[in-house]
Amino acid sequence: MRLRTRVTATNSAGSGTITSIATATVQSSGTTPTPPNPTPPAGGVVPVESVVAPERLVVDKVQFVPNPVRSRTTPIVVRVHIMDTQGHGVSGALVFVRTTPIVATTPPEQPTAANGWATLTLTPRADFPLKSGHSVQVFVRTRKAGDSLLAGISNRRLVQVRTVG
Repeated sequence: MRLRTRVTATNSAGSGTITSIATATVQSSGTTPTPPNPTPPAGGVVPVESVVAPERLVVDKVQFVPNPVRSRTTPIVVRVHIMDTQGHGVSGALVFVRTTPIVATTPPEQPTAANGWATLTLTPRADFPLKSGHSVQVFVRTRKAGDSLLAGISNRRLVQVRTVG
């Protein structure tokens, strides 16, 4: 079998159609490909090992407690939810957070739990800016253990938490 594509475009000036050149003969590989993500179990969460390229991890939700931050002596709890690009929660994905600039401690990477959430705690430093109407940016990265920090199915997101002085 050979494949061709026909595209028709229409606008106020009229319409036009173009047909591509036929491909070479398409042959069966003899195997049936398996989807990158299996059907998720009840609860909609898959293990990070089942997420393979071209799928990606996604920093889906980030929650801060307290929000806004009002004190340099109260720890800031950061909850991060990780999904894949199929919309499933992901367990076992590693999550890293760091303020930018660095105005709080940087906790070690944490894996997401069976529900797709990871909880990390930042402790504000003496130079943590407490100003009404301002925010502190937080860099969030998620990855699969063993993957490159810059490649694989990893992903990054910059979020912010409000501050009050």
